[in-house]
Amino acid sequence: MRLLRSLAGLVAVARQGRFLALTTVSSVLLTGCGESAPTVQLLTNFEGASLGSHVRTGDWAFDLTIGHDSNSDFLRWYSFRIATAELAPFTFHIINAGQTSAAAAWPFNQPVVSQDGGATWQRIADVGYDGQVFTFRYTPVSASGWIAYSPVYNYSRWTGLVAEINDHPRVRSVAVIANSLAGNPIHLVEVTDPTVPALDKSAIWVTARQHPAEAGGSWMAEGMLDWILSEQPAARELLRSAVVYLVPFMNPDGVLLGNYRVNRVGVNLNRVWNDADPSYAPSVAAVVREMESFVADGGNIAIFVDFHTHSSERKNFLIYNGADITSPQMGAEIEAFTAVLNRINPDFTAAGSEQGGIDTRLARAWAYQALGIHAVTCEGSYQDVDHGPGAGHYMTVDRYLDLGAAFGKAVAEFFFGISEGDGLALHRWAAITEG
Repeated sequence: MRLLRSLAGLVAVARQGRFLALTTVSSVLLTGCGESAPTVQLLTNFEGASLGSHVRTGDWAFDLTIGHDSNSDFLRWYSFRIATAELAPFTFHIINAGQTSAAAAWPFNQPVVSQDGGATWQRIADVGYDGQVFTFRYTPVSASGWIAYSPVYNYSRWTGLVAEINDHPRVRSVAVIANSLAGNPIHLVEVTDPTVPALDKSAIWVTARQHPAEAGGSWMAEGMLDWILSEQPAARELLRSAVVYLVPFMNPDGVLLGNYRVNRVGVNLNRVWNDADPSYAPSVAAVVREMESFVADGGNIAIFVDFHTHSSERKNFLIYNGADITSPQMGAEIEAFTAVLNRINPDFTAAGSEQGGIDTRLARAWAYQALGIHAVTCEGSYQDVDHGPGAGHYMTVDRYLDLGAAFGKAVAEFFFGISEGDGLALHRWAAITEG
């Protein structure tokens, strides 16, 4: 399935014109520094692109700024393409880096670049930060490159995946439970084994991508979905005992616009769960409605997970409702669950996971307070990690996908007693170490 979507990602680039009404369009021909200067284009006329000002300061040097989110003071995300016939070393200075959100993370930031339209991404390791200006150097290997803050997961990839899985025998339904403020569909995917009656099945609820720049959350959600729909015995057995409900793309408008943190009207979706209104947060209002209705109808939810990517923590971890918020029994259970997840995939850290507060504006806290269920925020690192066998290595798409799959496996083992034993996890440490 991953290979099919990697190839589909190339095709999706050609389809992105339909999203241009939602993006800031800027295609600037930069010839500066006299008539003899080489011709270069910086392009932002595509889905999810974002760049503030850009000034050429030399043949291969540019001063950039990061722009603000829509109707918001947040600024951090950048995504642009560079077109050039000269495969020379470029130097980019982000001159307002010190004024951006999560500025403390710049010292260990490495941007990414794709030379194949977003199918694969590599880190740019030649970087520096002086406390105000972030500098990175990049030498193209082809006439075009796509540079971004982290490996991109655009809305078109998700809609392509929806089309791919729609006829899968274990996908019981793909429902549109709301439309975003710009009219983009919010999908609820229901996955289970249809040959087993659903009356007594417990549920697993999954959300992702409340914050537009946190593409790692989408990769993890896809990794979990990949595993759930696989032919692995534990995955097949899980769906005999459980129904999985996924809303993996909560903020399509923010992603399409190239925002960092908010939707098109400046609302941080993970701060309105206790008072969500369709007029400004239709996806949150819809998920709250669906989960409350499910429980009111007698449904049991084993666990709720909200996938994110953390801007400054260099670890993959959970924020959970611990004993101080819930009960000694629930606190012990969720801590035991983190240990299972850590064993399945040591790229995750149980020791670095933490109990969160009871701020019911957040999805995790709302789910416990309103429904009395286990609920966690699963955070992936934007950058490298400082623990486990992958310590010192930067996150990749494959590592995000593996984390999502591991979460599904851990839920199957801990909450449903279903395990595949020693062969459960698929790790890529050798490939990471070698390159």
